[in-house]
Amino acid sequence: MITVSNLEVQYGKRVLFKDVNLKFTPGNCYGVIGANGAGKSTFLKVLSGEVTPTRGSVAFGPHERLSVLKQDHFEYDECTVLDTVLMGHQPLWSLMQEKNALYAKADFSEEDGIRAGELEEKFAEMDGWNAESDAAELTADKLPEGFASIPLPGHFFDMVGFRTPDDVVFLADCLSSREILDKYQIGFIYDVAGYLKTLEQVQAMTAKVFVPAHTEVTEDIADLAQYNIRKVHEIAERIVDLCAVPRGFEDILQQLFAAYGLTMSFEQYVLVGSTVRSYLAWLKDTGRLTALFEDGWMRWARV
Repeated sequence: MITVSNLEVQYGKRVLFKDVNLKFTPGNCYGVIGANGAGKSTFLKVLSGEVTPTRGSVAFGPHERLSVLKQDHFEYDECTVLDTVLMGHQPLWSLMQEKNALYAKADFSEEDGIRAGELEEKFAEMDGWNAESDAAELTADKLPEGFASIPLPGHFFDMVGFRTPDDVVFLADCLSSREILDKYQIGFIYDVAGYLKTLEQVQAMTAKVFVPAHTEVTEDIADLAQYNIRKVHEIAERIVDLCAVPRGFEDILQQLFAAYGLTMSFEQYVLVGSTVRSYLAWLKDTGRLTALFEDGWMRWARV
């Protein structure tokens, strides 16, 4: 069990959150929801020990520890799934790496033998002999009884949601609030066709309650899904209209930034630019745009 007592985080005069008192009990699945900037990520970093709270405490039960999978989708690309799970217990993983390096030495010395014995003792204390089988259980292609996974492609790679046994649907980042869409206008999409299918799937869903990552919990998600669908088609129509005159990618991007009142920066160029490329590819696949090549340049034109 994780017990959070009187937790507060303050940066300068800004109080991010205060008087947080919670208990996370075994066997339950919890989601932290809230508006952008409300402190969701900071709260989780406090739980993991990455951030020190201004006041209050986080306590774990006897023999309990917390493992964290960071929100970096590419950090473990070179690792096996099993090793990635084992890395969640960092002290044990570090010990295993040191132990394996010792045994791999061609000139294994007496000092190495003494150190290996110490590591083996710690390894046993950490229940290391069962670590791989426990990790394999976590990586097995199955969910706890009553849970169902929901593929949610389009917004990001391999995104999934979950339906719990009590009919609560967690929708991850598959749709945005009206406020976020109206503020940022062009949200990241890597596969427009897949994203529209996801939004249509979500629009048709029924559940006791829906938990999206970037807006309020709701019993009816259909209207918000439709709002997201309309935004996708709005952006697509604007791109098609811009291409009534053949334009290069940079020109299209500049026109969209001006039309939506966006400020160009390197981060926005990469984020919005990659999304616009996804729209262009989708519009070409659906026969609404074509690519013209002239003097070594490619321009997009309305069909």
